[in-house]
This record gives sequence, C-alpha cells and structure tokens, in this order.
Amino acid sequence: MTFWIIFTFILFLLTTCGSLAKSRKIVNIFYWSAVTALTVVSILRFDVGMDYMSYWNACPIGESFFNVINGTTGTATDHFECLARLIIGVAVFFNSPLVFFIITGITIYGLSFLAIYKYTNRPLIGFWLYWGCLYLFTLNGIRQAIAI
Repeated sequence: MTFWIIFTFILFLLTTCGSLAKSRKIVNIFYWSAVTALTVVSILRFDVGMDYMSYWNACPIGESFFNVINGTTGTATDHFECLARLIIGVAVFFNSPLVFFIITGITIYGLSFLAIYKYTNRPLIGFWLYWGCLYLFTLNGIRQAIAI
C-alpha cells in the first residue's frame, strides 16, 4: 500500500507542476511523463494475481513465428484472434513472454491516453479522471485482452 501512496504522490507532483506551467509544451512534457510512469508501473505489475502464469505459459516458446501467426502450433493460441496471435508471435520471436505483456499494455494505455490528449482541452484533468475512474478497469482489460 505504501508503494501506491508514494506513486500517487509522484503522479500528483508531475501533474501539479504541469498545471502550473504557462506553456502548452511544458504541460505536454509533464502529461506524458505521468502517462509513462503509470504505463510502466502497470505493465510491470502484470504478475499480480493468480492467473498470470496461465497467460505466461500460453506463449508457445520454441515454436516458429510463422506457425504462431498461422495458428498451426497445436496449442491454445491457435484459437486466439489474429491480433493476439501476432502479438504472441512477436513474443515467441524474442523468446520472452514478457514482450506479450509489454505490447498489450502499451497498446491499451497508449490508445487510452492518446484519446485523452487529443480530445480534451485539459489533458492533466483527463489523466486524473482516468486514474480515478478507469485505471482499475484497464488493468482488468489488459488481463482480458491477454486471455483472449
């Protein structure tokens, strides 16, 4: 719990400094710094929970990239959607299931925070609305996207 309190305080400092800036360029730097910190922590905490090992083991390490993409591995990944097989194929190519979590997390958080940045006048307020209302749902979304 101490980690989350300190982490929230760091995010608060980043966004407060950004909101005090006069230049939109400076605000953008602080916004993307807070987004990067949140994304990195969220991706690296993938192993929280009981079912992450099943996702970790879902990557058929040792198969060829093209067998994973074509769905001819004879594993459960053959029934995944095309995009999920492509991401698993990249993880297999690099011989690291962690790549699967990284790509999935960057995709979800990148699209979320890019939408906040593009479609709001105050991205720092959008960041805190996201943190307070949607953050836990996206953690579940990452888990579900990996499960698909």
